[in-house]
Amino acid sequence: MRRIVSLKDAKGKTIGFRPMIQQGRGANRRTHSEVFRITPKVNAAMAMAMAQRWRDEKEIELGINSGQISSKSASRFVPGISLVVSGKAPFRACWKWSSAGYPTVTRYIGKKMGFESSYRELVKRICELIGREPPASIATPIPNPVQYASLLSMGVGELPDRRSAPREWTAS
Repeated sequence: MRRIVSLKDAKGKTIGFRPMIQQGRGANRRTHSEVFRITPKVNAAMAMAMAQRWRDEKEIELGINSGQISSKSASRFVPGISLVVSGKAPFRACWKWSSAGYPTVTRYIGKKMGFESSYRELVKRICELIGREPPASIATPIPNPVQYASLLSMGVGELPDRRSAPREWTAS
């Protein structure tokens, strides 16, 4: 993940910028950052330009392609697909896709149309909108544990087995 955070003083005035690049997650996470302050010799535009230049150079140094999407987003058919599951009963769930220049596509998940079927329908609709042929096989993303529990309590069919997913860590 990459971002540039504005640094503010107690009065809310911007005093600098902190570009940050985060690689990985959990115990394997590495965070790289630097601070670029606004001074009498360095105005806000210069500090922001310096922060952007540092971020871009650091990405090159780390071997990250500019604009590279996260590993989670990269596992989706196209960027912008989200699984939305309500947190309280009565639970509702859907797949959503939003992308600039296209209408938002929503496919609801329930007992009649299961988890994988609704994802396939979403991908078919996205393909119609972007003018591509639907892929022959589609890998359905696995929901996080909280979403999975809600989907189970809804009685949704076609849920993938969470235990078959590869794990990056084990409890000791």
